[in-house]
This record gives sequence, C-alpha cells and structure tokens, in this order.
Amino acid sequence: RLAVTVGGGTGLLDGIGAPDYRAFVSLAYRHPPEEHVEAPKEEVIRTNKIHFEFNKSRILPSSYPILDNIVAILKSRDDVQGIRVEGHTDSKGSDAYNLKLSDRRAGSVMDYLVSHGVPREKLTSVGKGESEPIAPNDINGKDNPSGRAENRRVEFHLSLRPGSKVKVLKDQQEGPTYIEGSTPSEPQPKRKR
Repeated sequence: RLAVTVGGGTGLLDGIGAPDYRAFVSLAYRHPPEEHVEAPKEEVIRTNKIHFEFNKSRILPSSYPILDNIVAILKSRDDVQGIRVEGHTDSKGSDAYNLKLSDRRAGSVMDYLVSHGVPREKLTSVGKGESEPIAPNDINGKDNPSGRAENRRVEFHLSLRPGSKVKVLKDQQEGPTYIEGSTPSEPQPKRKR
C-alpha cells in the first residue's frame, strides 16, 4: 500500500532561474479498498386472517391453519435471520389502548410460533396500534368497515441473509366478511350457501 516514486531529468527551459537538472521523490499511501457490505433484505408476510377474542390477545382456533402455514414457511427458509412480528389495529378506540392491544396480540403470535418450533432467538414482536394504516378507516367522515378490516392485521417482517432473493407473493387474500349487527371490530366467518 506504500508507493515510492523517484525520478529526474533535465530542465525544461533555458533561462535565468531554470535548473539544468531536476530530481524528485514521491511517497504515497493507498487506502485499502472499502469492502462493500450488503445490507440485509426484508421480506414481509401480511395477513388479516389471524383473529383474536374481542379486545383480547387470545388467538382464535380458526387462525391456527394460517399460523401453521407461516410456521412451515419460516422453518423451511434457512435464509431468514430474524423475524419481527408486528400487530396492527384499526382506529376504533384510543391510540394508547390500541397500541397496548396490538403489542399483546403480536406477543401472542410470537409465542405461538415459538411453541411450534420457530427459534425464539430469531423472533421479536411489536405493537404498532393504529399508527400505520394501509387503508382509510373512514371516507369523507363516514366509517369504512372494509378499510378498518384491512388495517387489523399481523405482519411478519423477515430479515434475510445478504445475497438472498426476496420472494414476492401475489396477495390473494380476501378481506373478512361481516354479518349485519355484529361487532365491527371482530370478523365473523363466512356462511357457505
């Protein structure tokens, strides 16, 4: 990384003050090239098919198939270095209450993953409350039940090893359906005809 250059030669011009001969020495240090460190990539699995008891963090048994599918995905991916489980709510209720509820629900989902074989050291959970809506909770001042249904969701943020390819899955999820007169913050199962 150290370079020494020595050179010499005759003067370039004839005249007063121009040297007959010139010599030079140069000393240079080259910094090592910076290594390019690729940042981890993130892949997100989003679902509004994980349901809880009303105003509680207990997962309803109807949610187990989707959670089991997510467990299978996580256990099959050796490129996943970390998983952040995020809980999200709609805007019904106070900000503080929704933040605590979403935090408890994200923790319940994390506990489910651990109890089904996903290593705890890869997992964290956080409640986001109503702070990151993906749809309007109301439109022109009127309640928007379908938007609120989209906002009540769980997201799995997968931190992937550098060099991994991010998989993009088409969202084929149907929104929850509500029965007239039911509590709007809790989905009801669809009835088959």
